[in-house]
Amino acid sequence: MKKAIIWIVGILILLVIIFWFAGRFVLSFSVANYDGEVEVPQITKTVTIDYDSMGVPQIWANSDKDLYFALGWVHASERLFQMELIRRVATGTLSEIFGDRALPFDILQRKIGFAKKAYADIQHLDAYHFELLQSYCAGINEWVQEKAILPPEFVLLGLTPPKWEPKHVAAIMLYQTWFAHYLMDHDRQYSEMLKKLGKDVFSLMSKFKNWSPSTVPFDAKNSLLAQVSLFYNMSFASNSWVAGPAKTATGKPLHESDPHLQINSIPGFWYLVGLHSKEGTNVVGITAPSIPFVVMGHNRNASFAFTVASVDLNDYYREKLNPKDSLEVLGQNGYEKINVTKDSIVVKGWDKPYYLDILRTSHGSVIKRDSTSVLTLKWAGMDFDVSEIIKAGFNLRSIDNFADFRKTVTSFGALDVNWTYSDRNGNIGYQLGAPIPVRDFKNTFQELAGENPAYNWKGYVPLEETPYVFNPKQNFVATSNNQIVPPNWKYKIPGFYDPYRIVRVTELLKKSENMTVKDAAKIQQDLISVKALRWKKLLASGAKLLGENELAKQVQNWNGEMTVNSVPAGIFMAWWYFMVENIFQDDLGKDWKIGRFIAEEVLTDSVASIIDNKYTKNHVETAEEISADALDSVLTKFGKPELGQISVQKLIHPLGTVSLLNAWLNFNRGPYPIGGDNSTIAANFNAYNPKTKEFEAIVGPSMRYLLNWAKPDSFLIIVNLGQSGNPFNPHYDDFLKLMQQGKYWVVPFNRNAVEKRTVSRLKLK
Repeated sequence: MKKAIIWIVGILILLVIIFWFAGRFVLSFSVANYDGEVEVPQITKTVTIDYDSMGVPQIWANSDKDLYFALGWVHASERLFQMELIRRVATGTLSEIFGDRALPFDILQRKIGFAKKAYADIQHLDAYHFELLQSYCAGINEWVQEKAILPPEFVLLGLTPPKWEPKHVAAIMLYQTWFAHYLMDHDRQYSEMLKKLGKDVFSLMSKFKNWSPSTVPFDAKNSLLAQVSLFYNMSFASNSWVAGPAKTATGKPLHESDPHLQINSIPGFWYLVGLHSKEGTNVVGITAPSIPFVVMGHNRNASFAFTVASVDLNDYYREKLNPKDSLEVLGQNGYEKINVTKDSIVVKGWDKPYYLDILRTSHGSVIKRDSTSVLTLKWAGMDFDVSEIIKAGFNLRSIDNFADFRKTVTSFGALDVNWTYSDRNGNIGYQLGAPIPVRDFKNTFQELAGENPAYNWKGYVPLEETPYVFNPKQNFVATSNNQIVPPNWKYKIPGFYDPYRIVRVTELLKKSENMTVKDAAKIQQDLISVKALRWKKLLASGAKLLGENELAKQVQNWNGEMTVNSVPAGIFMAWWYFMVENIFQDDLGKDWKIGRFIAEEVLTDSVASIIDNKYTKNHVETAEEISADALDSVLTKFGKPELGQISVQKLIHPLGTVSLLNAWLNFNRGPYPIGGDNSTIAANFNAYNPKTKEFEAIVGPSMRYLLNWAKPDSFLIIVNLGQSGNPFNPHYDDFLKLMQQGKYWVVPFNRNAVEKRTVSRLKLK
């Protein structure tokens, strides 16, 4: 009996080992092909795809239709599961594969109505652009059909992706315009602070930062216009700037971009590609798989990039229900009917779909309701036709002058971004791409009474009056999610602006002369914390109160650089976290973390009513005392750590959260020590994990590019992880180490230069 058990256990172990390695072997056939020839009936003439040693493709086609077919093919070959997830996010169908845990998210997506609007608007698209979308989708579908083994995620989930259609791309495009704003939008958090801290706190939210530059410089011709405030808050980020010919060593513009997105997830967001056709398309840069556009990069004549603008494009209306009819809300002329449509969501593991009513009022989508009222979201994106957004996406590839640039980048609906521009003739510029709602009320952060006509929007500011800059006297333009215009601007532009990084960017650009690409790279990777320089004195004061005189001296002498081996940097990062907790916990309770959005203002203005701990009687705490308490928490929990000991980057795949799957397929990466904070140019937006006592990086540079117009074939660009989302692919993470080392990758433009770097060639015949 004992021998039989041993034999059975041995056989089971052997079977597990066989499955472990055989499964990996089978799944390895799901990787993309980089050479050879494939016959596909949908294209008219052979398409050549040249790959460099990092898996970056340059696609050469006879027609644009064939070109976009090939782009769909390569996107699917490298990022099919990522594309499937974003399609399901946009259309509210995640529950089909993940079950009821995804249901709340799907319900919200259906309520907002991205897919419904996109599916209707795509019918307005002209035949030419619709055909390009069809070709792109055909390329995706053809790769899926050709591949015998799909990427591991599909095999593990038992999932076959539905065929791609143009309407799916339209839904994703609309959702992405929302996502750009969602990264920075904090209307709900501001509203909560207004309720708990009182309406006086609005003055802190809306305060213009005189110490933080605006992107559009002061213009004397606007000095007689009414003074208005800009509204601000700190959140996720990006940088983009352009140095004009007078600033550079070559006498040609130097264009920089480093969008900050999630750096804790796998795969990365961007995919590098070059698109070339004999019909005139010639563009190199980054794409977002599932969307067939190069969204940042350059063509033969001009370059373009963007950062999130942070303009407030949402308002929330509290609308009272009719006590006699729960499908009516109080409007400006009495009670109005709520529009109701039926919808259903397929949920994995359920016998029947989940049925729901989609409610809309004259203000927008109902996202919450209670027994007496509904909360309605008005988002600017619902006022623009998705077909026009798609046309603008395709038109980016052929921009060749600033007027063309302005017209194109302001046609992306409610895509909430700042655009930067440069061209081979030496011109540089900036254009706000986000629409500017015309409002006659100041506080756009509070819940608005739906029946009050004073809270209605009155259209949008026309293009010719939107903020832009062209060849400014200072010889550079820069945007870092900062204040867009000076306080004398003729329109109010409420938003959620970051005051920090633009200070350092402007400082370095102002003093730069004869700038080289190497100089530009140093600026792009700068780790000086503007926040630390502003508040290290307060930290040192707290150290003195605790009797930590040596630490106080060390902090005072510190230059504010957030390097991984710096003790002051480590202490400052943790101290700021506990400062926010100590300032706001007594006022905001469990929601104290949202206080970070006004911590800068509270400390700058020494708002005693907020700084004071209301639980201590007969004593009003000063900022220095709060600083000492926060530092005491740091020393108790961490000691005196170097930044790299508590600041880490972990990259997690959606299926890598399952330990056994991660051990089998090696999905995840990290942890790695990481420098910077949310106020360094090389940004690191993180969240504290009390279980691990680590500040885990969430958002940072997802891509870096440096274009020197004197040498377009030496275009430097790098993404944060790799070209592929398949863990069996050598290009899964091969950019990661280079990014961590501050290095770049050359992606040339002209065919001769491309072919010199080509290591493999795939032909679609």
